[in-house]
Amino acid sequence: MCAATRKDYVVEFDPESGESWFLADRSDGLCGLTGLRFSPDGKRLRILSYWNARVADIDPAGNATTAHDANDGIGGPIGSNGLGWDRAGNFYVTDDYYYALLKFPADHPPSTKIGNGSFFTVTSGPDGNVYIGRGGVYRMDQWGRIERFGDLTRVACIEFDPLGNLFVSTWLLDCAGVAIHAYNGVDPSSRRLVSTGFTCGNYFAITFCEDPDRLYAVTEGDGVYAVYVPSGESALIYNSRFVTAGGLACYVPPKKGDLNCDRWVNAFDIDPFIAAVMGDAAYDALAPHCDRMLADLNGDGSVNAFDIDAFIELLTKTP
Repeated sequence: MCAATRKDYVVEFDPESGESWFLADRSDGLCGLTGLRFSPDGKRLRILSYWNARVADIDPAGNATTAHDANDGIGGPIGSNGLGWDRAGNFYVTDDYYYALLKFPADHPPSTKIGNGSFFTVTSGPDGNVYIGRGGVYRMDQWGRIERFGDLTRVACIEFDPLGNLFVSTWLLDCAGVAIHAYNGVDPSSRRLVSTGFTCGNYFAITFCEDPDRLYAVTEGDGVYAVYVPSGESALIYNSRFVTAGGLACYVPPKKGDLNCDRWVNAFDIDPFIAAVMGDAAYDALAPHCDRMLADLNGDGSVNAFDIDAFIELLTKTP
């Protein structure tokens, strides 16, 4: 798990023990961190570095490489986890300088500017839509059509739990705190309040690991909380006055059978599975952001027709 800090470094920590260590810092070219998210294949951590208009990738050893920068049209990448990929591997980043959401097709430049406004957070859903925080919550389909979702305002961060339920954090009026809301799936009529009373600040990020009952939230100048979703009770698990709450990410290994790396195994994985069985070239053309070996469902170390039965069984057993 990682949290961005105003001291321009990334802290990696164990949410169970509270033990922490530095992963990357200013010496890696990081300056003003405002968002974190693991790549779809789980092999790197992507970071928004606001002050030098840079989007960087950090490998497990802490080495940084540039994914996108001013040469690719990046101005000021910002927001509480204001970055993410859709199931086709397109990369999205909220850009304060251009006052827009930028899309990099297949994670390559040039970028496409989507709309105008104060975009602040973005994530993808199990329904194939991209969910965007822009004052309220908006969702965008694969054809780029955007519609309002629900009636929440002052949105700080949006995220899905492992079961595909949407969670939204919002700033209260006059910055009296932050509240966390949840929906059953993506039904806008099912909103319920999960928890409230968190410190209000410029940023507030939420994320999940593998347990849908435990949400993690980071608040500016306070630290990281674990929130028990059924009751709304929370506990501070990582205390740091240097935390800006710009980003929070939990590493979860990609699931076998998730051939489009969108975090869920469902019918959307059928086409990329077929491509994986056909070979590297066919799969890379369809899902270059993902890992073909996730199709090795019989565990023999290779991907071929012998994995088909196991894939069908996995699909029928997955809710």
